[in-house]
Amino acid sequence: MKRKLIISLALSVTIVGSMSIGAFAAANLEEISAYLNKGLGLKLNGKAWQPKDADGNATYPITYNGSTYLPARAVAEALGTKIGYDTESNTVLIGENLDAIPSKGMPGKSRSNPETVGKKVDFMVNDISNEYSGNLSVDQVIRGEEAWKMIVSANKFNSAPKEGYEYLLAKISIMISSSKNKDKQIDVSPLDFVAVSSAGKDYDWASIVEPDPSISSKLYECASHTGWAAFLVKKDDQNPVITYGRKYDGSGGAWFNIK
Repeated sequence: MKRKLIISLALSVTIVGSMSIGAFAAANLEEISAYLNKGLGLKLNGKAWQPKDADGNATYPITYNGSTYLPARAVAEALGTKIGYDTESNTVLIGENLDAIPSKGMPGKSRSNPETVGKKVDFMVNDISNEYSGNLSVDQVIRGEEAWKMIVSANKFNSAPKEGYEYLLAKISIMISSSKNKDKQIDVSPLDFVAVSSAGKDYDWASIVEPDPSISSKLYECASHTGWAAFLVKKDDQNPVITYGRKYDGSGGAWFNIK
């Protein structure tokens, strides 16, 4: 399929990924003069295709010295190929076992190295009904008395937290960038997000009505949504983490530090 794409464009295509520019990368950078080629049409398997970045914004090919360069992530996701970036070796990884990448090189990819509030993490979910990928972020965290006030205001029948526990509210943004079944909606539920204690134990789901808007939504490919998810955590647990899209054994998925 990749070969078909390159041939159909009749171009010499070099795939370039988005990556962090560290000291190692900076030492190997060479300044060039190139063109953002907005006039070049792209087709994927015979249909018009527009590459998009992780936020769903249109991206365009770059033409330089007779070659046309496409964004690696957009191409890989369109072709159903996994992609990642290993900051340790400054390497774009395409079609590899991304779970084998050292967690310290990819923030947000493991419990031992969660991403911080406000930062986006890419994810890929493969369940029995569909395979889809996208990105999400924890944009805001509220806990304790302030969280309880918001929860009881959302629904007066919501239960107060049990002894020794308090509510934690996380405002989460999720975007579906690709879906194997493009006519199937992705059901995003508060149950998909789990709080894990500092000691490594999953907290029980907070069975309440979330403040409006809830993270609960149904999204087609390229759609996004922002809403609240609620968790019940121990008052003395200052470092729980939030995860989404884990495998059955608890590995993988996207992870966030709520500090």
